[in-house]
Amino acid sequence: MITGLSREVLGPFSHVKAPFSSLSAPDSSTRFFVEKAINVAKEFADVFSETDVSKCFYLLDDFHSSGRISGKQRIPLAKLESGKKYIIDGQRLEVNPSVYRYKREVANLTASL
Repeated sequence: MITGLSREVLGPFSHVKAPFSSLSAPDSSTRFFVEKAINVAKEFADVFSETDVSKCFYLLDDFHSSGRISGKQRIPLAKLESGKKYIIDGQRLEVNPSVYRYKREVANLTASL
């Protein structure tokens, strides 16, 4: 459950799991995407462990350049270090300090499985 944010702010997503109370309310495009995903999940409810399939969703922050670096360089997110620079598709990218937050979020997700 997303904690620290009111049901009014999150609307129908107040129960969706997230790792930190600092997570901001989903923007309209995220809400739209999650709503569509939940509707598709309801069509296949029998493959989910929860009666309410929306409880099987877990929101994470966007990994930005860390995700691109991790994917293109085949470096696990857990091994990325803040400040290190890489050339990805001709573009110079730097792992920013938020990589530590991403690592915590993924660890929290893993622990909740």
